[in-house]
Amino acid sequence: MKFNRRMKIVLLICVFLGIFATALLYNTMKSYVEPVEEVIVPVANRSLVKDTEISDTDVRMISIKSNLVPKDAIKTKAELIGKRLLDVAHEGEYFFPNRISERGVTRVVIDDMYRIGIDIENISDFLGLQLKIGDKYILYSKMPGVEPVKLGEVIIVSLVDLSAKEVIDSEGANLKTVNVAVKTEGEMKALITAEQNRAIEIIKPPVSN
Repeated sequence: MKFNRRMKIVLLICVFLGIFATALLYNTMKSYVEPVEEVIVPVANRSLVKDTEISDTDVRMISIKSNLVPKDAIKTKAELIGKRLLDVAHEGEYFFPNRISERGVTRVVIDDMYRIGIDIENISDFLGLQLKIGDKYILYSKMPGVEPVKLGEVIIVSLVDLSAKEVIDSEGANLKTVNVAVKTEGEMKALITAEQNRAIEIIKPPVSN
């Protein structure tokens, strides 16, 4: 009796394994037999350097099976034209949202100035503050119980959101970093110290040019 019972258990296990193997084989064969949809997507027409403003001739459309296209790759040429590369793109590569800037991002000339990035979490009064590339602001060091100390005037060079994408202004964006430029090395060092203490305050509205 015990032997027959064990045999039944073994047979049941074999049946279940057989069903599982059959289903797996069916799904595998189905993936080979069923046609995969072809899609048309943009890729770099040639190798492009960082900061290139993408034009029509920089992009070519290719037809490829949809399952071979990265999920977050840009799917249309219209999303690319007029935007700027934040990194190099090699010929045949796909374009991704976090590697291009928004249309019309201002290019700020900061020759002979010192550039530094400030994490948003280190700005004490950022909530509700509107920042825009190219505008000027005044930064203060604001320590608890101490009178605010002016750090100097800065120019907003670029704004980067949480997905590492460059944006034009802070409206509607989840900013991570504000890149600014200052005139002197002393201002830069003071700004670094203030950021380390998470004691930076930006006054608004922007200082007029």
